[in-house]
Amino acid sequence: MAEQRVTLTPQVLAYDDFDDRSRMYFHRAGYRSDVVNTHEFSFRYSHGPGDGSASAGTVAQTGPVRLLAGSSTAFGIGARSDAATLPSRLWSADAPSAPWLNFAGRSYNSGQECTLFALYRHLLTRVTDIVVFSGLNNLALSRLPKEQRSDHGGFFNCGEYYEQMEELRQRRRAGIRIETEETGA
Repeated sequence: MAEQRVTLTPQVLAYDDFDDRSRMYFHRAGYRSDVVNTHEFSFRYSHGPGDGSASAGTVAQTGPVRLLAGSSTAFGIGARSDAATLPSRLWSADAPSAPWLNFAGRSYNSGQECTLFALYRHLLTRVTDIVVFSGLNNLALSRLPKEQRSDHGGFFNCGEYYEQMEELRQRRRAGIRIETEETGA
């Protein structure tokens, strides 16, 4: 079955490589491949007419932009290249006058999508249109056990997250010093 997956859609190997479970909350920054590419802020590039390309944080602050917000489908999971994503197709074919930027988060629920917009809105001065392509993950995640849904709904990999948090609490209660990879302290 896995061999068929790669035979039919060879680009999935790039998505497998792109998937970094240690960065559970957003995409890998500055990722490069023939299939998926992200900017230093982890947003996927969109491609427009000619050789135009842009992502949140790369667009000239003087011009208007349009956003496609949402989760994996808006991000373009499975697309054979950045140019084959929905924002790129909108920009290239239907609305070439202003860039359509990919403002989506893989595996995000609607609360995470809203938070993403709130955290990175400052990168864009003139947003003329926002299309929100969202909701499927909320439905899927609503089937998680109650203890994993919390007040703000469930999120992908939340079981693993809660397990790691409980492990940290137990270590703290036991007086074990917790070291981080970044600081070594």
